[in-house]
Amino acid sequence: MAEINSILLVDDEPDIRTIAEMSLSQVGGWKTMLASSGAQALELATANKPDVILLDVMMPEMDGVATFKALAAMAETRNIPVIFMTAKVQSHEKERYVGFGAAGVIPKPFDPMQLPKEIRNILDQPVEQRGRNRLAALRRRYSEGLGSKIDGLRAAIEHAHAADEDKRKAAVDAAHRIAHTLHGTAGTYGHAEVSRAMAEIELALERLLEDEVENEDECWRLVEVNLERATREID
Repeated sequence: MAEINSILLVDDEPDIRTIAEMSLSQVGGWKTMLASSGAQALELATANKPDVILLDVMMPEMDGVATFKALAAMAETRNIPVIFMTAKVQSHEKERYVGFGAAGVIPKPFDPMQLPKEIRNILDQPVEQRGRNRLAALRRRYSEGLGSKIDGLRAAIEHAHAADEDKRKAAVDAAHRIAHTLHGTAGTYGHAEVSRAMAEIELALERLLEDEVENEDECWRLVEVNLERATREID
C-alpha cells in the first residue's frame, strides 16, 4: 500500500479548496497543502515534495495539463504521483490523462467523505497495472490519429509522383521519411499489418531514390497497393 503523509491540492476554485482540504486533512489525516494556480503548485511541489498531487484540469492561465508537464520536466517533482480532477470524465478524456502519465483521474463532483479512499485506491494499484493502463491509453490515442498519418503519407506520395523531374527526388525522400517513421511506430503501437505495409512502401520508395531506377511503374504500383492495404487495416 502506498504511504501518504502529505498531499498538494491544486484548484483555482476557493470553495473546492475549502471542502477538499477538510476531506484530505480530517478524513484522510494527511498534511494538506493548497495551491490556487499551476505556478503556485510548481513552487510548493518543488519546495515540499508532497507524496501525491491532486490537480484540477480546468484552470486559467496554466491549466492542469500544462502544470503536469512542467512537474514531469523537473527532476525534483517528476516522480510524484499526480491525480487529475475533472468534470470531463468521458472514457477518451480519462485515457488521455492517463496517457500523459497521470496515476489516475477523479471525477467532479466528488464525495468529500470518499475522496481519500478514491486517492488510496488509485495509488494502491500495482505499478505494473498503472503501466498497462497508460500503455493502453497511448495505443488508443495513436490508433485514433493513425488514419490522418496515413493520409499525410498519401498526400506526400501523390506530390512526389506528380513532381517535376528536378524536384522528384526530394519529394520522394520526404515521403520515404514518413513511411520509415510509420513503419517503426505502427508496429510498436500494435498495428503489425500497417507496419508491414509501411515497410513495403519504404522499400519501393528507396528503389525510386536510386540513380538508375528500374521498373519505376512497378515501384509506384507497390506503393499504392500497400497504401490501400494499410488503409483497410484501420477502417
